[in-house]
Amino acid sequence: MDRPFLPGSPGHLLYNFLLGTGLVVGAPVWIPWVLLSRKRRANLPDRIGLRGVPPQTPIDGRPTVWVHAVSVGETLAAVPLLRLLRRRVADARLLVSSVTLTGRETAVKSLSGVVDEGFFFPFDLPGLCGRFLDRVRPDLVVIVETEIWPNFIAACACRGIPVVIVNGRLSKRSFAGYMRFRWFFAPILRTLRTISAQTSEDAERFVALGAPRDIVTVGGNLKFDVSPPESGASPLSALLLKEKGAGAAWIVAGSTHDGEEAQLLRGFLSARERNPSIRLLLAPRHPERFDAVEAMLHREGVSMVRRTAIPEGAGHLPETVLLLDTVGELSGAYAAADLAFVGGEPCSKGRAQRPRAVVARRADDRRPSHGKFPGDRRCVPGRGCPDPGRGGGGARGPVDAVRGGSAPLPRDRPAREGIARIVPRRLRGEHGRRPVGASGPRGAGMILGAASRARRFLSSAGLLPASLLPRPVVSVGNLVMGG
Repeated sequence: MDRPFLPGSPGHLLYNFLLGTGLVVGAPVWIPWVLLSRKRRANLPDRIGLRGVPPQTPIDGRPTVWVHAVSVGETLAAVPLLRLLRRRVADARLLVSSVTLTGRETAVKSLSGVVDEGFFFPFDLPGLCGRFLDRVRPDLVVIVETEIWPNFIAACACRGIPVVIVNGRLSKRSFAGYMRFRWFFAPILRTLRTISAQTSEDAERFVALGAPRDIVTVGGNLKFDVSPPESGASPLSALLLKEKGAGAAWIVAGSTHDGEEAQLLRGFLSARERNPSIRLLLAPRHPERFDAVEAMLHREGVSMVRRTAIPEGAGHLPETVLLLDTVGELSGAYAAADLAFVGGEPCSKGRAQRPRAVVARRADDRRPSHGKFPGDRRCVPGRGCPDPGRGGGGARGPVDAVRGGSAPLPRDRPAREGIARIVPRRLRGEHGRRPVGASGPRGAGMILGAASRARRFLSSAGLLPASLLPRPVVSVGNLVMGG
């Protein structure tokens, strides 16, 4: 019952059978769905390993940490953690992967000079995940929030690579869905090394789903560790502050979704009749909606300008509405706002942006917290956070469970202080037992090479059973060819 999620396990075999069947049967639907979308088409070659594959990691004694952050919100949450890791473990090789285009763009802008490499996360296919892992050769994989990819986690388990989840969260709705398939997810959670949950409620849900209680900790929300932007630090922030100095009052609406811009515009125009100094900044959540929002503003006859159309060094902004069509400038805009609005259903769709408004000290939207994630509203810096052990500030680091545990961190320590102790001091070979069949021997000829690749694929797909040796194994050169 306590068997981990490995290639060849019943859950792994069933998952890949259903995955393969779904890909074949659903091909007439998903192929056009991908090819007709520029956004989905753009990173497809990267995610199937045809382009942008991470370079082969040299064996030079440096610890390698692979941090996976699926999109913008997760990437922003990982920024303070990665910066702290860079300071504490200066020789570490830090890699970050993304799924979405905006997540990748955010990583490039926010983590330049912090991480060594960035790339797109592979699709969760047997063989493909193993190929990426064999190139990167991480000593540790860190998954930000709750991204459970069965083939990827099984491939890590095969290679003895510990996987930890940080900033983990499970809403009531998600938890109810996961519990229907607890028999499948419980072995996956048992395969993880550590889960650092945002709140005690999240931690209890992970345990109820099947995670061993001794690997689950409460580490708080990393998004609240983001440093507040300095006033005027960016060109956009400086321009907004200059307009404020001339008498303008800015409403900054970030992470807006379809239909919200029209409602905001009606309220804005009504308020502007009483106070002509009010200005509006709209930042749609999804870049593919920039053109649609611009068209809506033109239909309403509103004087507007896109951020990308503002000349470099502009000192005046005559338009009443600014459409923010760039990535990475919203935090600076919040810092200059008189009123901040976070789009999406409260604490649900707009949750990724809410901490950015809070950190910018403009959490002025007065909506109650009744959405999927009430913890964001309950733990606002300066407004009374709960005890660290109950989901507020920092808690013991995720790797403490591996090293035998430690005392909780002081209350005033941010979440990243506890979570930053995730980089193991040992090489990968000391993390656990190495399974047979995880990666076949490299042959000297074409036939042996083809056989080796076929064996690796069959092992990753769970068609060849994986057996564990009681000690770490090191293969030197082609000595394995001699039997």
